[in-house]
Amino acid sequence: MLRDDDLPGPDRLAALTAAFQADTGVPARFSSSGTSRELASSVRLALYRVTQEALTNVCKHARPDRVEVRLDYLPDEVHLAVEDFEDPPAGGPPGGPRGSGGNGSPQDRGVPGGRPPGQH
Repeated sequence: MLRDDDLPGPDRLAALTAAFQADTGVPARFSSSGTSRELASSVRLALYRVTQEALTNVCKHARPDRVEVRLDYLPDEVHLAVEDFEDPPAGGPPGGPRGSGGNGSPQDRGVPGGRPPGQH
């Protein structure tokens, strides 16, 4: 059984994003904003697993030109966004995010409990 210290979390999202790019050849970028802080182990694991699932879904169900993974530390919560983008053909409509790895998943919403331990 893994200890809380051994569970994957936000500190591994950049490597997960880089592995996605290496495996698929699709340019992928990870960015983070705000001041990182200690998160509950369940939140850390959820951030990692949601990102992992979203990237898997992008690989299976989309044909993106690029992917962006963004983690934002806000004062009272943490937001995670995984977006795939398709560049339009010349003369086509503007490109933009086509999805976030699945409908209704928390990739593009605040993660419940994304607060420092002890704050509920």
